[in-house]
Amino acid sequence: MRPPQVLRVGTKKSSFANFLEICRSLHRQPKHMQAFLLTELGTSGSVDAANQLIIKGRFQQKQIESVLRRYIKEYVACQTCRSPDTILQKETRLFFLQCETCGSRRSVTN
Repeated sequence: MRPPQVLRVGTKKSSFANFLEICRSLHRQPKHMQAFLLTELGTSGSVDAANQLIIKGRFQQKQIESVLRRYIKEYVACQTCRSPDTILQKETRLFFLQCETCGSRRSVTN
């Protein structure tokens, strides 16, 4: 996976340029990843017309990368076999992580 490209937009905003590309490579919904990133960073933001995540506040690539690693650990990587080939499914009100490689299944926090 390529590292996140974080650029400064003006003086008070940051842009996560390859946000959609990373969502696609992890096979995750952009809205889910966006909600996690913004909550962890304690800020607000939105996806613009160029599919970049615009985040309010000054953030460096290292900060975005560490939050992305936490997201991958919690919502992408299988805890049994460490495979990134997983599917995130929502059943009723719970999210489940289903591994395509070993077949294990676990619930994850919202």
